[in-house]
Amino acid sequence: KSQPLFGVIYREATRVPATENLPLDFECAQRNKISPIMEYTISQAAERFGITAHTLRFYDKEGLLPFVDRTASGNRIFKESDLKWLQLVECFKETGMPIKEIRGYLELCMQGDKTLQTRYDLMLAHKKVVEGKLAEIKRHMKKIDHKLWYYETAIAAGTEAIHHQGEEIPESKREKRSPQK
Repeated sequence: KSQPLFGVIYREATRVPATENLPLDFECAQRNKISPIMEYTISQAAERFGITAHTLRFYDKEGLLPFVDRTASGNRIFKESDLKWLQLVECFKETGMPIKEIRGYLELCMQGDKTLQTRYDLMLAHKKVVEGKLAEIKRHMKKIDHKLWYYETAIAAGTEAIHHQGEEIPESKREKRSPQK
């Protein structure tokens, strides 16, 4: 299930936002490395990522959007570089990384090259967590495939009784059970 990473437990990811294919690269998204072309309001940025403006305000309050500028009246203005960082925040969040860990990653990035190994280790550990979740989803898909086969054959026969008559389950539809420990 959930795996601890640097002392924090990951929650399960629930969705993946439909966003443009922006590079997932905080280091290149920093304002001093990209000249901004467009500016977006908080509503526009939220819509682009399929999240709410409230979520963006929460991220900002939690320290995940330190580079977002504000107008004289206090409204947040998102630049392309902010959206690239936000895409990475969403990637981390949707794959189960807690806010505290995302903030820690941001702080490491802001410290520069001396934290490269630590950031690499963090990404490697997060990748392992995500791979574990993918493996679990694949196991669940096998069970779903089995149930689909069950219903397909029952519908074709007009009854579930077909499964009580000893019909052989095709190898590809059998549930693989791991030995009890």
